[in-house]
Amino acid sequence: MRSSTLPRNAYKEMRLAITSVDSWLGCCTAYYVAEQLNKHCEGAELVCLARKTDGLDKLKKLKNVKIYQVDYEDRSKLESSLQGVCCTILIPEFDERREELAKNVLDAMASLQIKGCIMVSVEGAGESRSDLKHIKSYHEIEEAVKAQVDCYIILREGFMNQCLLLWVSVIREKKEFPTSTTEDCEMAPLDMCDLICAISCLLIDYCQNGDSCHSEPSLAQEQKQQQQYLKDPQSVDSRSSASTFGDHKNKIYTLTGPQKLTVKDIVGKLSETIGEEIKVKEVERDELRDYFKSLEGDKDCREEFNVDHFLSLLRSFSSSHTFGAVEAKGSGDHDHRDADKGHHKDGDHRRHLVPNDAAIDLLLDELDLIRQGEAGFVSGDLEKITGHEGKTIKDFFEKEKEVFKPQKCQN
Repeated sequence: MRSSTLPRNAYKEMRLAITSVDSWLGCCTAYYVAEQLNKHCEGAELVCLARKTDGLDKLKKLKNVKIYQVDYEDRSKLESSLQGVCCTILIPEFDERREELAKNVLDAMASLQIKGCIMVSVEGAGESRSDLKHIKSYHEIEEAVKAQVDCYIILREGFMNQCLLLWVSVIREKKEFPTSTTEDCEMAPLDMCDLICAISCLLIDYCQNGDSCHSEPSLAQEQKQQQQYLKDPQSVDSRSSASTFGDHKNKIYTLTGPQKLTVKDIVGKLSETIGEEIKVKEVERDELRDYFKSLEGDKDCREEFNVDHFLSLLRSFSSSHTFGAVEAKGSGDHDHRDADKGHHKDGDHRRHLVPNDAAIDLLLDELDLIRQGEAGFVSGDLEKITGHEGKTIKDFFEKEKEVFKPQKCQN
């Protein structure tokens, strides 16, 4: 990250926004980003949009967070909530209409002349796919972002480690890992914490070094531009031509983990970590979908949204995640350890939020992409943003080993 010369109070009245905060990914991202803004851009406010605000009390308590309950089909409500925002983290909804709802957000941003956007997309969204309609919907949103936003970054996430928590029930009960891929299919699984770290790095960099959303530049920004003009007059034409995201402006990154592994490799590492042999079971897409649907009411999943529960997913953050010379601790190393302990007491273990139909179908599309051989690569893009290559699947299993252990193995 480029170093900033702006004083801490320069961020007063700067407003950033994030959508889909009532999803597990949106909630975790919002909380971590808010913490980092408070540390590195004191005074900046994070506007959090959610269709449901139940269970978000802990997020509401953060002094730099403002939560708005919105209907993404209500244009006037969206515009009212996004007033004064200069950059939006666009996380599409886990909804069959995610394309329509995301485009409504983009239309509101265009109306308000919000020029910055970090979109979270999915691997494989680079082309229109008739066979993978849920991944295709992300492609259409990407195209809308590129058409309507002046300065954007698109982050295509690979298959995420945390999705493996959806298999906890069948692993614990049957020592099986059912998959619609073959055991030889390759992927480079990404840790959710690394995705969130990348988003936070980009947003902090935007706040510290990018264009301000204000009509007038600060004194520090004027001085910086004057110095740059003296060095190279051609590089500073006007404020409107300045790059919002520096070298990352209008880039598309595919974020993967640091290792290319087969499904057999992944299950083998899980078996090694928990000390029990777990077998890969190849099944049809519909059978796997039936398993995910059966999680409704399952004791290993939760129906209610619980911030503490999802913040415990962030405990893998460590000093390896940095913003320049500043360690990005806090979320993983202190604040969420107590929350995590609460889910392992008295024989309890982590429970994943029950996936809805849209989330299930997207996950099945991602597995189909893996089966087609289009996800078997390590991109290296994460390191371009964060300076580190990311956590391994072994790191994830070590962190969650008590969660995956078959019932008879638990003390």
